[in-house]
Amino acid sequence: RVLFGPTKERVALEEWISIMSEIGRKRMEMDVLPNDNLTRLYEYHADIQPMEARHRKVAMTALVTYFVAHSNLLGGIAWALVHLAIQDRQHAQRVMTEIEDAIRRHGPQFTSQYDLLLVELPHLERVICEGLRIAQHSPVPRLTVRPWVMEDQDRDGKRVEWHLPTDTFLLTRLYEMNTVNPYMAAYEDAPAMSQFEPARWDDTFLSERYYRKDDPAKYTVSIFGYGTHACPGRKFAIAASKIILSKLLWRY
Repeated sequence: RVLFGPTKERVALEEWISIMSEIGRKRMEMDVLPNDNLTRLYEYHADIQPMEARHRKVAMTALVTYFVAHSNLLGGIAWALVHLAIQDRQHAQRVMTEIEDAIRRHGPQFTSQYDLLLVELPHLERVICEGLRIAQHSPVPRLTVRPWVMEDQDRDGKRVEWHLPTDTFLLTRLYEMNTVNPYMAAYEDAPAMSQFEPARWDDTFLSERYYRKDDPAKYTVSIFGYGTHACPGRKFAIAASKIILSKLLWRY
């Protein structure tokens, strides 16, 4: 939008919708729909009528999913690959064992089956999450919807309060919170935040193995966000990362 202006952006968006709608129309002529994510999007939006409106909605959902899933995706994949291939060979061996086991049970094409990818290769998923934690450099904007008092500490450890009125614009620097986080210092048995340790993750959340479930401080460490503000493309991002990394590790 900044480079080309809103007019060209709208033209490009309509072209995308046109291409995706044509793909959708051809699919609707098939006797059996492919078992893939695009089919699932059409099933999810089955209540939208007429069909042209559904084509448009599916195209927009696919576009949004693509953008939100790729913001830090390549950085996370790169960090995970660096640690697997160079720095942490024990994790690489464990991931290779997972891949070999999955291929033995499901065949070499299991990575094309989205449902399987969500449950297979759990250690690789933890490696990806840890890579994303280190790779996150994008600021997260938030706007307060009501007056808010934020408790903090100054450099001398003294308690201070920040009084934020409604419509205060905040930016969270994820890299600092994910790697130099003072709230995590209380967890003496947990791996240091400067250490690459996939075991700190369970799904896309910090594991209760190290962190208390009811401690709000653990939510200051984030790769996809939490609650209603969680990244809507997080499952797609994890699945895409699993496909890329598993194929690279298996072939090379």
